Amino acid sequence: MSTRQERQRQKTLLRKLLQKKQIADPVARRLLEDEIERGAGTEVYRLDDDGSGQPMYFNVTAMREWATKHCETFSWPPDMARAQRLVESGAVDPDHIRDHTIQTQMTPIIVCHGILGGDQIVDGAHRFVAACMGAAMFGVNTPFIPGYALQPDEWKPFVIPRATAEAYADYR
Repeated sequence: MSTRQERQRQKTLLRKLLQKKQIADPVARRLLEDEIERGAGTEVYRLDDDGSGQPMYFNVTAMREWATKHCETFSWPPDMARAQRLVESGAVDPDHIRDHTIQTQMTPIIVCHGILGGDQIVDGAHRFVAACMGAAMFGVNTPFIPGYALQPDEWKPFVIPRATAEAYADYR
């Protein structure tokens, strides 16, 4: 965990880099400008394989902000098989659920349809698994996991080019 002074130092450094135009990538510049304006980092989701063997990156912070304003909230049914795959693949850490997730408010997950012929939880996988575990523990079998469903034309604007995501990571 960083101290307030370290975060201020990081913001000052980012401002200087932006002012000196040392960050050439316009998307990376915009991500960093948004962070400075918000006073918080940008959450980026990395899908390991976009179907061509290359990773795919999503600006989850901007996607969540957009979905909150423009999307209807749906109730997702518990899916124990998906929850198990998320844990077995390492995408979800049970310790993180115990130490963090169950102590936070249940905010809607974000599911993007049409990725690799299916759908992908790009925000809220830990919340999804925690809710599935709760459903199993209490014998609840009704839809109750709040979430947003984004179609390809809605999620594609939030894809970050691979080169940008890698350059952005260098500044973080």
